[in-house]
Amino acid sequence: MSNETNPVERAKPMSRRSQRVIELEYIAAAREKHTRPSSNEIEIDYDPKVSKSKEGAWVAAWVWVDCEEVGLRRRWLTLSTTPKMKPAKSQD
Repeated sequence: MSNETNPVERAKPMSRRSQRVIELEYIAAAREKHTRPSSNEIEIDYDPKVSKSKEGAWVAAWVWVDCEEVGLRRRWLTLSTTPKMKPAKSQD
């Protein structure tokens, strides 16, 4: 871990930063470390759940598993396989 501090850490001592700011810093660190080098195999939602502890935090993320990895073939959705929509009844 680098000795550099981010601007939020320099602006406020640890005890004065809000819990939300701390969560946002964990989310930003998770995105920087895990989503940028991953070639889109790991995704983090816009506002993921964060579970903090004294040592760090878990940030909820999505991990891609291809259907072939579990022994399934890819089935592409086509117009012929989608259910047909019934037209809405008019309210005359």
